Amino acid sequence: MKRLYATIVGATMILSVLFYARSQTRRPNPTQSPQTVTVAQPDQVELQSTVTTQQRLNRYFHSSVMPKLKNSSGAPVSRRGASLSLRIDETIS
Repeated sequence: MKRLYATIVGATMILSVLFYARSQTRRPNPTQSPQTVTVAQPDQVELQSTVTTQQRLNRYFHSSVMPKLKNSSGAPVSRRGASLSLRIDETIS
């Protein structure tokens, strides 16, 4: 009997918390149109300048830096990971 009572009380508490959370949730007004964010003209110019700079740097690295890195070393770079062994000595008392 105690288990049934505890289950009913617990379910009632959970439902009351869910109803309270639902009542606190803001719902959009269906008569309002959704708000749109517009980018101002100065921000658009700054964004275009940033993109242009990033593209120029990418072209430089891919055409000048990357080939030098690939051909600069005398010995090939090992692409294997280092192995690590670990020994754990445990005494149970």
